[in-house]
Amino acid sequence: MASEKHDPYSLLKRVLVAIVFVPVLLWLFWTGGYPFFVFLAVITAFGQWELFGMFSHRLRFPHRAVGFIAGMLIVTSASFGYTGYCTGIIVLSLIGVFTIEIVSGKDNKLEAVLLTLFATVYPSCCNVFLMKLSGYRYYEDFTLGRHILLYVLVVIWIFDTASYFSGRQWGKHPFFQGISPKKTAEGFFGGLAGVVLLGIAAAFFVENSYIIHLFVITILAALAGQAGDLSESVIKRDRGVKDSSRIIPGHGGVLDRFDSLFFAAPVVYIYLTVVFHFSGGHF
Repeated sequence: MASEKHDPYSLLKRVLVAIVFVPVLLWLFWTGGYPFFVFLAVITAFGQWELFGMFSHRLRFPHRAVGFIAGMLIVTSASFGYTGYCTGIIVLSLIGVFTIEIVSGKDNKLEAVLLTLFATVYPSCCNVFLMKLSGYRYYEDFTLGRHILLYVLVVIWIFDTASYFSGRQWGKHPFFQGISPKKTAEGFFGGLAGVVLLGIAAAFFVENSYIIHLFVITILAALAGQAGDLSESVIKRDRGVKDSSRIIPGHGGVLDRFDSLFFAAPVVYIYLTVVFHFSGGHF
């Protein structure tokens, strides 16, 4: 959503990487099961690695060890149906990090505790909701969750693509300049227009009683995704870095690519379980 000129070579790298990875992601999100679990575990580990890298000035090996172990346990527990254990894992990791600071901590002990807990919870717990959304069932419809998960993924892609090109073409007015200077209001509304058109197209493939829910999910996913993107921008701006890492050519790091999904999945899942399910699919 930037108003400034973009490097054509950078755009080419982004497109080539997308051509390779988009089919893989679609397959993983639809297949679910063990392949999806492995994918989420890898994403969690790399997301934590990027956060620990940005917080390296404060967090030592013991902090990282607690974070990595707890993150893997959270994702594994949720993937095998033991979501209730996640709270206990978080509490134990909190106790562990406090113990590290009591025994060997120096200055700013509370900062180290909070940063470790954040790096533990942010990627892992958000990924838990990806798993829960994938497994969401509505009476006898056992694939609804996977359909919605794929749709949320497409909503985020459409929003990002539409906002990127509309911001590049017409972007003049800064949008949240203090957080992400390159984003523009024109890019944001261009992204919204893109997902609204997606919702109109998708409405032809769902039952009439579900259409309003479809549009609500579309807007919620787009707005929550944008909040996730801006939230990661807050982290990067605070740490003075452009990307969370350079592990994905032309796209930055894992957090740069999945930050929107990290926020969209919990919001959509909560909507499904609180509003959609109890309304019986009707308003």
